[in-house]
Amino acid sequence: NSAPWYADCGKITKLTIDGATSIGKHAFEGCRNLTDVVISSGVTSIGEDAFEFCEKLANTSISSILKEATSIGDHAFYGCTSLTSVEIPKSVTSIDVAAFGGCSSLTSVKILGTITSIAKSTFIACGKLRDIEIPVSVTSIGDWAFQGCSELADIKIPEKVTSIGNHAFENCTSLTTIKIPDSVISIGENAFNDCSSLHHVELPYAIPKISKGAFNNVNTQYYYPGYRRDFVLYAQQKIATGISGMESPTYSLVQCYSDVFFD
Repeated sequence: NSAPWYADCGKITKLTIDGATSIGKHAFEGCRNLTDVVISSGVTSIGEDAFEFCEKLANTSISSILKEATSIGDHAFYGCTSLTSVEIPKSVTSIDVAAFGGCSSLTSVKILGTITSIAKSTFIACGKLRDIEIPVSVTSIGDWAFQGCSELADIKIPEKVTSIGNHAFENCTSLTTIKIPDSVISIGENAFNDCSSLHHVELPYAIPKISKGAFNNVNTQYYYPGYRRDFVLYAQQKIATGISGMESPTYSLVQCYSDVFFD
């Protein structure tokens, strides 16, 4: 880190920024005692690792930092373990990789901006996250996006989402139900792996590509809105290792019928 204050960053507890338009890469990374940040106006870009591991950063500081932001960089707030709630304003159009990962006290996130993706690892290891609504503008949920959000019991996947990434909801052990919208064309490997409380999955009529291990180690009943014939044809034509009992196209379908319910 080349910031002139880096050697003493552990001593910084309060920060006032005036006249800047961006906060650069690694700017305040590792300022573990930084609690209060006040930004007058004009900061639109929060750079990569800008506040990573600022373990005492307060909720009010996040509001000040983000109030005019349009982009939040990779790992920008990773490991800010004192944050309990975050409101992302309408001005924000992109949230990059692991921006809020490892925020282990974070319980609530409100996204007001019209972002189009939940990037890779955005909320990974946010073990207390319980309240978040994915914006309707989102079209993809990235790999590991919510992995390890063990208190997340309910989440709605918007109707524009086309892909759910590898490990996206892995180890979300409180998640009980999920509806896959008609727009989804692919569900990645281990997407819902080890979601041990997941007991209800509603599949779309046009069944998406379900990758290996997508629903491993879950005690789930699957609800399919079409006919059994269509589901059988799907199982015969595609390898759908994500659903228990469908390990290969030639696998006996008797087992999967015990878990799949048809209209």
